Amino acid sequence: MPRSTSRLLDVRILTPVDLAVSKLGRFSEQDRAHIVALARRSLIGTKNLERRALEALEIYVGDTQRLRGNIADAVNLVTANN
Repeated sequence: MPRSTSRLLDVRILTPVDLAVSKLGRFSEQDRAHIVALARRSLIGTKNLERRALEALEIYVGDTQRLRGNIADAVNLVTANN
């Protein structure tokens, strides 16, 4: 009979807002549709999306101008679909 051992399990869960933020880099039509779907189900809001995206932007390497535009567009999409 196998011996039982305890192990620590590290579980990380992706929140809806983190999923939306992960889509801002590419921001394809499919990514936009996913963000709209999250907004329509009231899983993300404009304030939490913008706050989390700007937090992530602090550690982004490279030119952030396009990404800032994507954030603004995503906020507008969420506003229109909440």
